[in-house]
Amino acid sequence: MTSPDLREGAPNPGAPKRAIRKLRFVLGRRPWEVMGLLAGGFLVNGFTAVANPLVLKSLFDEGIIRGDFRWFVLMAGAAVAVFTGARLARLGYVLWRRRVKNRLHEELTAVMVRSYFERPYREIAARPEGYFMNRIFDEVRDAALPLLDRVLNLANAVVMLGGSLAVAAWLSWRVTLMLALVLPLFYRLSRRCGARIAAGSRAERENEARFRGVLGRVVRAWKTA
Repeated sequence: MTSPDLREGAPNPGAPKRAIRKLRFVLGRRPWEVMGLLAGGFLVNGFTAVANPLVLKSLFDEGIIRGDFRWFVLMAGAAVAVFTGARLARLGYVLWRRRVKNRLHEELTAVMVRSYFERPYREIAARPEGYFMNRIFDEVRDAALPLLDRVLNLANAVVMLGGSLAVAAWLSWRVTLMLALVLPLFYRLSRRCGARIAAGSRAERENEARFRGVLGRVVRAWKTA
């Protein structure tokens, strides 16, 4: 319904270009806000990935192993204060992200409505109104907005992975080596599961649109009867 179409199509040679078009179509409407979300995610997640293990190491090494109770209490109090602030910062980040998604949903829904009125009449008349209502609203919610989530989550995951690996390498090369061996396995499993989930989601969206269209005709048929 849109140009470019937000639905996931079958694999084809132009898939990378199509993915770039989708990114530009969805994220290019609010580029500065998306860049701000990326920067905020880098700060919040990078701080968490680095500070968490270092604080725990300091608590155990200085407070428990060496038996310095005063250091343990001071460090624990400082950690509670700092990580409470980090939690509040994460809450602000989540609320900001939700506002950006709501604005994108509003703008892209308007784009979909305009696209609907540009379709040939024969195509519109061939399907019930419920089908197009489902496609206009749910396609933005289930296809466009998750695209923003995927970009932000991927960027945040890269930051957390980089910070965690840096801390692990500093603390113990054995831990870093173990992570380097295990991570590729998890990556392959996630790719395989993700492909299956994507295929099921495509069929689900299309069938749901058809079902809502039939259900709308059933409901309207009562008045006719």
